[in-house]
Amino acid sequence: AAGADVLVAHNFPAVLWLPHSATARRVWYCHEPSQRLYGRAVFPTLAAAGAADPSAYPWAEGAFAREVARLDARRPRAREVDRRLDAGAVERLDAVLANSAFTAGALLRVYGIAATPCLPGVAAPDSAAASGAPYVAWVTSPRVEKNALSFLEAVRLARAQEPALAVRAVGLDASLGARVRALGLAHALEVLDPLDDERYAQLLAGARLVAVPSLDEPFGLVPLEAMAHARAVLASRLGGPAESVVDGVTGVHVDPLDPAAIARALVALWRDPARCEALGRAGRDRYLREFTLERFADRFLGVLEAATN
Repeated sequence: AAGADVLVAHNFPAVLWLPHSATARRVWYCHEPSQRLYGRAVFPTLAAAGAADPSAYPWAEGAFAREVARLDARRPRAREVDRRLDAGAVERLDAVLANSAFTAGALLRVYGIAATPCLPGVAAPDSAAASGAPYVAWVTSPRVEKNALSFLEAVRLARAQEPALAVRAVGLDASLGARVRALGLAHALEVLDPLDDERYAQLLAGARLVAVPSLDEPFGLVPLEAMAHARAVLASRLGGPAESVVDGVTGVHVDPLDPAAIARALVALWRDPARCEALGRAGRDRYLREFTLERFADRFLGVLEAATN
């Protein structure tokens, strides 16, 4: 690092090391502030949902409040020490970049600094043939901010209107699998085991559309991967997916906390495969223009040069 012109760190705790380097320019490319140190500021929608009356989100069964309480309770004394170290290190940096405007907003809330957004890219996918019966691809995880409970309720509502709607999901744990069965969705929603790269590409390429209904996603690579495969994206209107997916052009934005709205969008897209194809083609064009690794490298180097000169 001592011989480098610019040293770029990712996230905590790497950012703490930057001020101690002899490198000429020290830059933080932030994908999100530390969840452990700044949970509520990193997840503003989740924090608001956790503070709301539980009757507002009955399908969540208190999950939002429990998650906010967990964030608040994580090693408070050690966290305060780390916050001071973290803030002191950030003050000594030459530039701070963010992976999205949403993350730049989190940096403003946490540190009071104006970061420069620089959206990432993804590698061009290997060819993966789309075949078989249509389905919605859903890539998620058990983390509360991924909003699985809202989407499962949306699928339940959508199936009542469109019994043929089918979902293939990756990233669900045993608890969410049990929720699938409790909602009577076992025949509609196939829970897949973890996938290697080839089978993941096949999952996206074979879908009629890809669902990304997350809360407070800092950026999110799944929408880019879906667009790279020319798939329409049903995306949260909050967070990074709202920046990569253009509403009505490459996909559809939805309120992630409104399962009925998600269900309406699911049914409308499911019943209109021609529209999904058109959205997917536009998404592929947007990927090629903005989100290849080559375009990201050009964007990153341009932003880096401007920020460090």
